[in-house]
Amino acid sequence: MASDAASPQPGRWCSAQPNNETCFCVKDWYSACISPTLSVMTRVEVDANRQTGQGDFSPGDEKMTRFETERLLVAEWHTLHKEQWPSLDLAGAVQEILTPNVTACLPASWQGKYSRERADQWIDDRDGEDATWLVVENTTQEAIGLLILSGTDEYGHLRLGYMLKESAWGNGYASELISGLVGWCRENRIRSLTGGVVKTNTASVRVLEKCGFEPRPDDATNNEQMYSIGFV
Repeated sequence: MASDAASPQPGRWCSAQPNNETCFCVKDWYSACISPTLSVMTRVEVDANRQTGQGDFSPGDEKMTRFETERLLVAEWHTLHKEQWPSLDLAGAVQEILTPNVTACLPASWQGKYSRERADQWIDDRDGEDATWLVVENTTQEAIGLLILSGTDEYGHLRLGYMLKESAWGNGYASELISGLVGWCRENRIRSLTGGVVKTNTASVRVLEKCGFEPRPDDATNNEQMYSIGFV
């Protein structure tokens, strides 16, 4: 996934670049290191437990499927409880976040208007490929973004993508989100984190550099530059 240099409000997407091989790896890593419980539960069971307020995870598991910053709760999108995110409406959140201005810099297959049916299908697609986390603003308890983690062919090395809804732009949430993710990676045996940014997308470049990412000169195209941060 690559940002469109002509897209409005640049800096809201940092690419995760999933493919079949990396999707397999991220699911293997996620089930082995992050949430064995989730890997054996169906989505229906998870949603039913959230609706009734039952806990899906032990405290240890929760630490590995979420992190918090000063203003944000960021958690695997099927693990949130009603007291953390009262809406519990993933399809509605996807519809609100993936507006035309947000998806303008995303792959063509992700662009366009999202009906309820299309949002549900997009959620199913992400569940089959990536680890997707919802970004919730603590004060309003409103879903304001998505964080997508994809694996690579090396164990413990991840690629990231993030999207923020239009109403959240310009408030420093992107830097806070990525800084929180970096802290989570340090605590959870992640070896490196990588994201791709269109070279003219200066806002995303500033976010990554502010959070300690460095450019990888040998891993770039005419339009896109990869940035990476290592932890071990």
